[in-house]
Amino acid sequence: MLTTLISVFTFAGCASHDQTPKNLRMARNSLSEANEAFERNQPEQALFLVRSALKNHQLSGDLQNTLIDMNRIGYIYNALGQYPRALSWFQRALLICEVLKDPILEAQTFSLIGDTEIALKNTAQANEFIEKAFTLINPLPSSRIKHETKAHLFNTLGLSNAIEDKWNDSLKNFQNAQAINRSLGNKRNEAGNWANIGGVYLAINNYKDARTAFKTALKLDRGIGNSDGIAFDSEGGALANYHLENWDEATRHIIVAYQIRLLQGNKVLAQKDYLLSRQLLKKIPPISGSESILLHWPAPSS
Repeated sequence: MLTTLISVFTFAGCASHDQTPKNLRMARNSLSEANEAFERNQPEQALFLVRSALKNHQLSGDLQNTLIDMNRIGYIYNALGQYPRALSWFQRALLICEVLKDPILEAQTFSLIGDTEIALKNTAQANEFIEKAFTLINPLPSSRIKHETKAHLFNTLGLSNAIEDKWNDSLKNFQNAQAINRSLGNKRNEAGNWANIGGVYLAINNYKDARTAFKTALKLDRGIGNSDGIAFDSEGGALANYHLENWDEATRHIIVAYQIRLLQGNKVLAQKDYLLSRQLLKKIPPISGSESILLHWPAPSS
């Protein structure tokens, strides 16, 4: 009986070894397709593909990538607004963190939990996880992954402080994140940091600096072809220019954002952009060329 068990386990081990390259290849392909789906604003499809990658990493016995996939799934659920499911997946990831004892992966998981708690407006809980993450990574030697994680944490902390109207602290957090991402050459995240900086300036009625921040973010996002970022930056730029009474510039921004939101199928944000365009129409002087554009601009269909 003992010999039989050993033979069975040895055979299973060999089979698993033979399948590992195939499983890992399938996992990589799924993750590549998931990234493309997420870029196309298809989170449900991305979720299906990441689950497929998770299965293949589990079949390969790859705990590290299994943990990362769980965090990816939680991240997508967070983006979908399904916060309890997101937290459930992050908690599963934390169980593997206890086994791997990798401070970077644990800190990244804590930061993702912080993001979700912020979405739930639970800033106290979010700050606890952010503090835990900083405690884990601060003693570590300098590395790219450490700095990427710190940038994420600073951005998350900035969001938490913004919810609590701690604008000066929030601004410093976003600026710290921006400086790190700029040093790393991470233009997508740097653009997001600049957009958040613009959001703070809007909140404190500093419209000139808000316009500059959104303009900087927009330049970065256009350079990398980040459509979602372009729409967000354009919306922020439209609001800043609206308050500065730069009607034509505000109109240009809102048209760009509106078209992207429609193509993304995001009717909620498209409707908000449309309503802002109606406000602009009331403000634009009769001699402005933008007026005729907005007059014939269709509302998003329901």
